[in-house]
Amino acid sequence: MNWGSSVNQEFHVLSTVALKWLAAPFLGTALLVCAADLVLRASLCTASSVTVPDDYPDIQSALGVGVDTVAVRSVAFPEDLIIFGQVTILGTDRENRPAIGQVTIQPTDEPGDGAKYVELRNMMIVGGILIDNDRSLATLVFRDCGIEGGITDVSTRIETASIELSGCSIAGDVRAFTRGVCIVDSCIVRGTIVAGDSDMHLFVRDSYFEGSGVGHAIGGPTYGGMYKATIQRNVIRNYSRGIIVSADIAVNISANDIGECTLSGIDATG
Repeated sequence: MNWGSSVNQEFHVLSTVALKWLAAPFLGTALLVCAADLVLRASLCTASSVTVPDDYPDIQSALGVGVDTVAVRSVAFPEDLIIFGQVTILGTDRENRPAIGQVTIQPTDEPGDGAKYVELRNMMIVGGILIDNDRSLATLVFRDCGIEGGITDVSTRIETASIELSGCSIAGDVRAFTRGVCIVDSCIVRGTIVAGDSDMHLFVRDSYFEGSGVGHAIGGPTYGGMYKATIQRNVIRNYSRGIIVSADIAVNISANDIGECTLSGIDATG
């Protein structure tokens, strides 16, 4: 069976349908995000891969040849990366993650391209992450990464489909704006999560937040601004406010341990 041909055909159909669904209610957007993620993951089954520095001297050079997976050995690469296309960047040793500078995610869509799936796993990112996405219904995934400098989104409009942070240690604020879901799962965050969009469902669970005595741990861009919020089993310490969210449909906040917040623990509407 020609898996590559099958996946490409399926993904082309999905991309065409996606354009019609973007103007639909949130249910269509949510289903689109799930479907896009499944197809993109399937495409990785036949992905080409290289190893740095075995095959290429640095990561940016490997990205330039358009491979789907870049495996990175546990050495320091004092380089800033710009990611344009679909790729998984994978540190080969979770206990000794390779260090890189700033990562800029700037997906570009050419005619016939579909949504981009970008994943970084087992990496130490010392210069923060910059999202600049005005064109692609992209899925961005960060697993078991150390992120210093937080995540900043400078996009002029919201095109990113979903963002997932799983098992990460983050120093700095996270600004995450998506059309579908934003997931923060089993992370350590020393900063603030600012997330929102009228169609976004925010999930924050099983994570630890430590502040500096000011600001809030979890909230929207203007203390609200999302479709739904599900915030469960988190530990929050040392902020002015713990959780400040406002959602159009529903807010589910449960089993959180919130302490040392000088003004309020939970302020939620929805």
